[in-house]
Amino acid sequence: MGGTSQWDTPGVYYADLTLGGRVVMVKLLVQEREDSTATHVRYLYTTDPSLSGEEACRAGDRQQQLLDFT
Repeated sequence: MGGTSQWDTPGVYYADLTLGGRVVMVKLLVQEREDSTATHVRYLYTTDPSLSGEEACRAGDRQQQLLDFT
């Protein structure tokens, strides 16, 4: 498989998902950074549309720390 999609471009996206017959709006933040060896892409999502990108990153970092700890 290959190719690109709209989710490959860094930015903020909104999607409505239907879960159990209920529509839930999801905010997806796509970030990209490069270092000397590779390009890294990070996908963060939240159901709180008022959450800023910075807040979502902090929450994502905390979640990753919890996962690394267990």
